[in-house]
Amino acid sequence: MAALRALADCWPAALPFGALLDRSASIAGVPAEQAAPRLRAIMLEAYVARVVQLQSTPPPVSAAAGEQPRASELARAQCAAGLPAVCSLLHVNARVDDELDRRLLTLLDGTRDRAALQRALSSTGEQLEQALARLASLGLLHN
Repeated sequence: MAALRALADCWPAALPFGALLDRSASIAGVPAEQAAPRLRAIMLEAYVARVVQLQSTPPPVSAAAGEQPRASELARAQCAAGLPAVCSLLHVNARVDDELDRRLLTLLDGTRDRAALQRALSSTGEQLEQALARLASLGLLHN
């Protein structure tokens, strides 16, 4: 449970095994050396059950929007073309149904800060932050 909590806390970003081991051992209150074999077995079982993904390199995805948020050119183009789902940085289709989210996604080329995005969207800071959080949770924001 501690490992799944640690993975959920950094979603959609990846967590290297060593960092996962340190975090989950700390949460569980056991030494990392003692937890390592059990964590390896649990992660393998979770992978087989399709609960987690195992990757050799982390995807270029961010769990939170940076100063000048950026989405992939492909997702921006798909959204601008009116497609109901766009390709996320996690290589899965992500539905973007909210109109504000769709307008925002097309603007996320990494050249605009939050103030410029707010002006372009005629939105409040709170609306912008909520929309950025939704897009981040779908794996659409670059790190």
